[in-house]
Amino acid sequence: MRFAKLSERDRALVARATALLKTGESEISSVSAGLRTRNDREYHGLCVDPASTTEGMCAEFSAIGAMVTGGDRKIDTMVAITRKGRPAYRVLPPCGRCRELARGLGNPYIIVQRPGADGESLTKVKLSELMPIDWSSRSK
Repeated sequence: MRFAKLSERDRALVARATALLKTGESEISSVSAGLRTRNDREYHGLCVDPASTTEGMCAEFSAIGAMVTGGDRKIDTMVAITRKGRPAYRVLPPCGRCRELARGLGNPYIIVQRPGADGESLTKVKLSELMPIDWSSRSK
């Protein structure tokens, strides 16, 4: 897997997604997401997961919905944040459903926490590295 170093813009994206979760966390929102488009615009979202239903929406879906509503169509970089104890937060890799949706909107960088790494362990990797065979490859 080919990891890339985070830029200052990537670090700022992580910080803004973390800030959103700090202010938006509730009994129905435990994950936030931020994404930057190829047009250098940012969009953010929270998960919507009410306890009263089995249906919910991931934070990445929420951010992607905001992006499409804003007129953008291609993701450059994406990150998801969840709580890891109090007061710490951590980067969360996207679920399979979110990977499929993001893959349809480009081959973005996904900010991840490198397994087994200590200290400054955030890095980014192309989505195709996390999900080498996507659904569209079945029809080719």
